[in-house]
Amino acid sequence: MSYLKMSNKNRKRNKKNKFLIILWILVIIILLVIFSKINIPGISNVAGQITGSFSDVFGSIKGVFSNGFEYFGNTKKLKEENSKLEEEIEELKYKLLEIDTIKADNDNLRDKLNIKERYNHFEIIYADIVIKNYDNFDETFVVNKGTKDGVKQKQTVITEDGLLGYISSAQETTSIVTTILDPNVSVGVEIASVNKNALVKGDFSLKNEAKLKLTYIPIDTEVSVSETVYTSGIGEVYPKGIPVGTIEEVINKKNEIDRYAIVKPLADINNVKSVGIIVN
Repeated sequence: MSYLKMSNKNRKRNKKNKFLIILWILVIIILLVIFSKINIPGISNVAGQITGSFSDVFGSIKGVFSNGFEYFGNTKKLKEENSKLEEEIEELKYKLLEIDTIKADNDNLRDKLNIKERYNHFEIIYADIVIKNYDNFDETFVVNKGTKDGVKQKQTVITEDGLLGYISSAQETTSIVTTILDPNVSVGVEIASVNKNALVKGDFSLKNEAKLKLTYIPIDTEVSVSETVYTSGIGEVYPKGIPVGTIEEVINKKNEIDRYAIVKPLADINNVKSVGIIVN
């Protein structure tokens, strides 16, 4: 019990001493401020220096808090500005997407109008390519027109530049186009400058280069580079007079019966998006 009483007394004494110390410090500060205002040589100078030091300390503390509030204020403002910029960037991305869509639609419409102008003597259904199938054996596209639109098997498919292929299968709303690059496709053609017939066909070795092989060239026919070949109209699929491609190289074998030429299709087959289907 006596120990607890002594401990409580010590605590009270410590609190009283701390209070007295703080009180004396405040009294001294007040006196120093008063003396700094009174023009007493020596004392006023010392008091002014001490109070000035206190002012510097309090000023520094004030500056720290002021800079801190300013920092957090600027950070909040930057976050708001960043958020606004991100919203503007997303809006611009959406607008660019809209522009790209409009441009693609305009390009497709232009392609179809060009097909109409160039082949106005045919009855044509216009379609867009929705799927492209490439492998080692086939070269086919799927278009968004089918039997309900009047599309049938073995109808000729064209682009604004020339022959693309034919309809190999037709469903109600879609159709498959087999292109002239397919190794199983042959097209009867006419070499325009000499009015001679030959055969253009897809070839495994040329398929990746998007080129064709011109074969069955008549022995007595001079074939020149840059000549254009057109569909001859021989056969059940392709009507006469559709441009197919230009001769890039003539390969002369020892036996002239085996000579052939490399033909570059006029249609940009790997990048085409819109086609025309000749229905009549």
